[in-house]
Order: sequence, then C-alpha cells, then structure tokens
Amino acid sequence: MALSPGTELGRYVVSEMIGSGGMGEVYKAYDPHLGRHVAIKLLPGDLAKHPEFQRRFERETRAISGLNHKNICTIYDTGQHDGQPYIVMELMEGQTLESLVRSGHLPPDRALDIGIQVADALDAAHRKGIVHRDIKSANIFLTARDDAKVLDFGVAKLMASADTERDEADTALTGVGTAVGTVSYMSPEQARGEDVDARSDLFSLGVVLYQMVTGRLPFEGSAVAILSQLSTGQSVGSPLTLNPSLPAEFDRIIGRVLEKDKEVRCQTAKDLLAALRRLRRDQVSGETAAGHKTVADGAQPTHRRRLREIVLTVALIVSIATVAVLGLLMRRSAVPLNIQSIAVLPCSSQSGEADIEYLCDVFGESLIASMSQIPGLVVMSFPIVEPYKGSDMSVLDIGRQLNVDAVVTTQVDEQIEALEFAVRVTDVRNGAHIWSDRITSPIAQIQGLHEAIALDVAENLQMRLSGRQREHLRVYNTYQRALYFWNKRTSESLARAITLFEDVIREEPEFAPAHAGLASAYVVLPYYGGLPGEAYPRARRAAEEALRLDEGLADAHASLGLVKRDFERDWLGAEREFRRAIELDSASGSALQWYAEFLAMVSRFDEAEAWIRQAQQVSPLSLTARAVHGWILLCAGRTDEALRQLGATLDMDPDFSVTHWFLGQLHVQRRDYDAAVEALEEASRLSGGASRMVADLGSAYALRGDRDRARALLDRLRELSSQGVHVSRYEYSVVHAGLGEFDQAIRELEAALEERTWQVVNMNIDPMLRPVRDDPRYPGLVRRMGLPGR
Repeated sequence: MALSPGTELGRYVVSEMIGSGGMGEVYKAYDPHLGRHVAIKLLPGDLAKHPEFQRRFERETRAISGLNHKNICTIYDTGQHDGQPYIVMELMEGQTLESLVRSGHLPPDRALDIGIQVADALDAAHRKGIVHRDIKSANIFLTARDDAKVLDFGVAKLMASADTERDEADTALTGVGTAVGTVSYMSPEQARGEDVDARSDLFSLGVVLYQMVTGRLPFEGSAVAILSQLSTGQSVGSPLTLNPSLPAEFDRIIGRVLEKDKEVRCQTAKDLLAALRRLRRDQVSGETAAGHKTVADGAQPTHRRRLREIVLTVALIVSIATVAVLGLLMRRSAVPLNIQSIAVLPCSSQSGEADIEYLCDVFGESLIASMSQIPGLVVMSFPIVEPYKGSDMSVLDIGRQLNVDAVVTTQVDEQIEALEFAVRVTDVRNGAHIWSDRITSPIAQIQGLHEAIALDVAENLQMRLSGRQREHLRVYNTYQRALYFWNKRTSESLARAITLFEDVIREEPEFAPAHAGLASAYVVLPYYGGLPGEAYPRARRAAEEALRLDEGLADAHASLGLVKRDFERDWLGAEREFRRAIELDSASGSALQWYAEFLAMVSRFDEAEAWIRQAQQVSPLSLTARAVHGWILLCAGRTDEALRQLGATLDMDPDFSVTHWFLGQLHVQRRDYDAAVEALEEASRLSGGASRMVADLGSAYALRGDRDRARALLDRLRELSSQGVHVSRYEYSVVHAGLGEFDQAIRELEAALEERTWQVVNMNIDPMLRPVRDDPRYPGLVRRMGLPGR
C-alpha cells in the first residue's frame, strides 16, 4: 500500500510517490534537519522477514554509500519503516534512459557520452568490489544537466541474496528484481544462474549501448526466447546493420563487450572506459577512420598500460639494450670493430598512438643512459638525436652528420598480447649491417622478462668486462630503477626509490649521483605525504654528501635549493642554489623546473615560463615539466594556454596524477566546478588518495554546492591524520576556503606557516585559495613568508 503524503520515515517527511516497480516504491520526501528534498526507495516488505537480508542490507548499503562518484546516485541514509527497509538517496530531476530511447536511437555522440559516464561509474564501483548486477536503461537516470547517474547500485545484489533464501520453486524470472524486462540485459552467465563478476555488468552495459545506438535491444522476445539466444554461441548482430551512421569503431566496441564468452569479453570497466574516451577524442579531432587502431577489448588497453610500466622500468630497458648492443660492443677483443662512438636514434612505431610514441621516446632515452656506462664508448645524448625523430634522412646520412661510428635503430610493433622490439646496429663508416635481432615479449611473461634477460646480459659480458665493470653495470641498473620510481611521483614509488638509492650507496658509497638521487627523493616526498620535519633535513644531508664527493653535481645543488625554498624559506639562498645548478649543468631538468616554480611563486611569470620551456627542451619526456608548464600558465592567468598544455600532457600519459591535479585547479579558476570535481577525483584516485588532492577535491565539491561531500572529505583528512599520514593544516584551509568558512581558513593558514609545510610557499598564487584571498588578513599571512620584493 502506497504511503500517503505526510508519512514520516525516520526524520524524513513523505511528499509524494514518484515511481514504483519490482525493486520497490520511490517517494519524494523532505529532510527538515538539512533542509533539502530527497528520494526514498522503500524496498518490498517481505524481505524484512529474512534476517540474513537485514545483515546484508546494512553491510552492502554502507559500502555503496562510500562510492562517492558523480555518475552514481548518492545514498545518504538507510532505515526501516514498520519493518520495511528503505534507502535515502539524492533527488534528481530528469528522466531515465529507458524513457529517452523509447522515441528511437540516440545520436552516436550522445550515446558515447552516456556510455563513458556509466563506464566511469562502473569502474569506480568495481574497484571497490561492488558489482551492480542489474545495469539497464531503466537504472540509468539522465539529469536536467544531462549527467548520467546509475541507480540502484547494489540493490540488485541485495535482492539476489534474498532470493536465494526464498522458496526454491521461485525461478530467477519471477523473483524480485529479475522481471522479464531485466532478462533482456542479463549476461549469459547471469542467465544461467552462475556467480557473476564485473564482466557481467560490462555485458549489460553493452546491451544498453546497443539499445542507445539502434533504438532496439539485441535480445528480444519472451523470457524463454531470450535465454535461448543467450545460450547459443552465435555472435550478436552488428548495430551497423540497423544504424549505418554509427562509427565503425563504436560498432566494434559494442561487439566486444557483447561477447557471450566472458573470457573473450572486455575484462574491466577501466579498459572499456579508455576505449570509449579514445573514440570520443578521435571523433572530436576528426582522426577516426575505418582502420584506426582504437582498442576496445579487455586485453589490449590493460596490456598497453602494463607494458608501458614494464618498458619504462629501466631494468628492462637496460636488459634489452644489452642484448641488442652491449654484448656486441664488448666483443671488441674477438671482433675488431673499433667502434668508439655511437648514436641511438629515436625509437619508431607504426601505431601512431600517443602513449606508444611516448614509450618509444622513453625507451630511446633510457637506452642512451645505459650505453653511456660502457667504458670507452661515446654515446650521443638524447637532445642531440631527438630532432631526427621521423626524419626522412637515411641512417648513413644521420650517422655521418652526427660524426659517429655506428647507429642503433629500434622499432616497436604492437601485437595482440605483446610488444616486439626490432633492434639494428649499422656501421655508418662503411654501411655494413653489424647486428640485428627481434625481441618479443608475450604479455603473460613480461613481468619476469627483465630478470631473464639480465641473466643473459651477465653471461654475455662475463668474459669481456672486468669484475669491477660488471659490478658497476649491475649497480647502475639499480640506480636507473630508482630514477624510474622517483619519476612516478607517488608516496609508494618515492619510498621505493629511496630504498633503491640507499642500496646503491651501500654498494658504491662514493657514487655521488646516488646521494644526489636520495636527496631529490626526500625533497619531493613531502609533496606526496612525507613528513617535512624529517624529509627536508635528510634531503639536505644527502645533498651535502653528494657535493662533498662532487661539488659540481648540479642535481645536488638543485635539491638544496628546494630545501631552502620549501622548508627554510631562504628565498635568496634558494635562487643562488638553482642558478648554481644551472650554471653547472644547463641540461639539469630538475634545476630548471624548480627554478621556474620559484619564479612563479614570486610572480615573475614571464621568466618562469622561459625557464620551464628550457626544462622541457632538455627533458622532453618529463611529464612533470610539461604539467608544471601548464600550472605556471594557470597561475599567470593564461588559462586557455594552460588548458592546451595540460591536455597535451594528458595525451602522453592519461594516468599521471599531477596533470589531473593541475587540471582540477584550472577548472576551479575558470569556475567550471563540475569539470574540476571530475579532474580532482581522477587525481585523487591515481595518487592513491594523496591528502592535498583530497583537499582540493573537497574544495571543488564545496564550490559546486556539495557541502556534505566537502565535509565528508574533511573527515577523510582527519582520518588520514589519525592513521599517521601527514596532513598539513594548509590542506584543511583549502577546504574551509571553498566552504566560505574564512575565519577557520585563516586560522589553519596561520598554523600551516608554523608547521613549515611546502604548501605555504604557493600562498601568493594558489588558485585553490582564491575564495579567501580578499580577506583583509590574507596579505599579512603572505608577507610572513618573506617573499622577495615584499
């Protein structure tokens, strides 16, 4: 029996019924405590008879309420009314996708946009171990702002759990939540009554995608007829036959997620999301073609990311380099090639994909670093060979122009589950082909590839290098692995880098670059959750030891400059160290980048941009330098240019958290708070929940009007602090500023000045403090930092 207006469910007052179905009744209600309207789903009363359901209900709704995703309907509260469980959710205005598609298929671009939002929601849920089990167009709500919201997350799972306790005579077709209409969206394994995982949700989303682009369901008829269609091995018909205007790549993606064999189907929502986003990018840029290589299957995007991770691991680079070149060059005693200089040309790829091109560049740069350790061999630096990327010149002409004895070329070909490296060495003095090989790494074996090849390297070099030289190459391999983890810029990767640098120092205490590397790891650790009171003194000691061993080590001076800038607030001393580092090595990317940041902090934006551009020139593969360039443009108020710069950085690596972080700050500056929340959610996820990114996300929620979510993230910061994670008072001030609580924001900033966090040095330009910047107390706080010229 429907509830009448005025009925009280806990503190909520019912206004009217707004929907009903097999999953229960939905009411509009008012929450007088928070002064807002909500939606309340009242679940069928007979479920309350099952004690196990009650336990599951509490556990599951608690997990679901923590999803906190813009494309998932937010759960506020739960309760019971006369023994009948209910869920309190956000109230939305709009219509279900089911209502929209009744009038026919959607334009491909709109269907793609909705698909991306739903895939994003599924990715967030699946990462927390929550499977929906009832994805269908009726459970996708389109708000008045055209945002897609997934409804009933976990409710279907609760219903399924309860169904197992009902009379076994009830079939899957007649139980609550499994009406005939839902059968049309079931995966084959779900229809067979098997246990389902995330791949079942992907199949159901594939049905929704098919329905959006064709106006029809891929499986139609009675329940028995649909189950029969699902049980056959026959592939689903192509949506192109019903909608010839559909892009061929979109058709292929839909076919991939509608594979009836779950082992062949797209495997994760993350992979599907990447494929859909890539398709949208190509549609916008006009680059999509019938043969364009956009990946939709579950294996390849995951494969690409895993391969990039492994190939970027310098141990693998070193190993491949050695197999391809080192063993050959070290055989001089047996083969009198007399090669004294060599150039490693930029790696090439036929894919045209930005991430593969980036991988190729990193491969080439790492190979150069590896070969530079060979005694007596001169290797051209990456900036010298980089201009020849994509050149039409012959290998012989390039080699002669560079005045080297030999040239190494490498090509990477993408295969279904592997990358193949084709390596070739040419003697440019006479055009002789010295050596070549193809190294293929299957996806299933790539994790252990570097170890296997490293053993081969040791065997090849055993009779051609002295014991000390072999040991140095092994130690140098560890040093390069430490640099790799340092470049990843997460708290976990930096901890790993510190361990590896310390391993190198134990092996070779006089190896000054390892001490400088240790300093650089400690000095950036506070950015990612490390305690400043411990990290900065350790960074200073490591830098001083590096300079004791080699006073001309630019990176050590750069790290000292960062200690002076971020911790000691010795602005003049910091500038001296940065300038000294650049004088010693004009190609020190860290010195150039940190000096550019320094100049932005003191509002010398034109100089800052000039130096960060130079940092990009000397370190063209540095994602951090590219992202910082965007940040400097943002702080200078050049937001359109900043957006282009950060977008280009994102193309190189969509999983670099710093880029998403700066994009979020940029959107806050532009007052596009929806975009800011989206970018900062991704930054927080990719960074592993770094406290500063959580704080910025909380501020963005507050500025968008989602004060409850902002306060929830304030609680999250307090929780992190209670767990021993360093959370700066500055980060609390960012959230309070977004909430408009300026007195508290100012108090937190005063405390932050005392704790000597790195973040206060940005106070003069930080876009996240814009709301509180007009407070009359704010300029005094900025003056306390002692900025030059103030």
